[in-house]
Amino acid sequence: MFLDRTNNYITGNQLLDRVFDEHCDTVQFCKGIKYRFQLKRRTLSISILSILINLIPFVLKKGFGRTLDESTNVTSLLKGYKRKDLKKLSTDNLDISGYKASKNVIILFCILVFLAYIGWSVFGVKSSYFSSIFSHPFLAITHTILLLAFFDVLFPEILFRIMNFLIKWRTKLLVKGL
Repeated sequence: MFLDRTNNYITGNQLLDRVFDEHCDTVQFCKGIKYRFQLKRRTLSISILSILINLIPFVLKKGFGRTLDESTNVTSLLKGYKRKDLKKLSTDNLDISGYKASKNVIILFCILVFLAYIGWSVFGVKSSYFSSIFSHPFLAITHTILLLAFFDVLFPEILFRIMNFLIKWRTKLLVKGL
């Protein structure tokens, strides 16, 4: 005796008959269109999620100097990583006025500041906010510290949580298909 989705008991023969009928419906052209469409949509969704999941550790490593400890548990591929698995690369820290930030974060920050300055001065993007930041040294230093802290602490954590959410979503899609 087996339980179906509605918690009704069914016999082994009824289960085999149901599976056979559903299989026959999927191979018929007209009845199988809906099933094939759902299968392709789920497969495409899983592929896109897998690409994003594999892209985030690359961005974390190259952009923010973080790595994932993948040796801890194989189930992290299905359930997501634990917070302790996100680690800072210890070899590439730079000390800026007592604040130790990843070399990658500082390079990313410098590129963003350079692009903001190009947009402000060359392309004529005029904003009173940018004008006040670039004209007062105290505001520039304050923004520098806040943005460095954001890029060094908060943004990698946000990416890590997004990756865990995507892993759980992909697992749900995989289990739904079984």
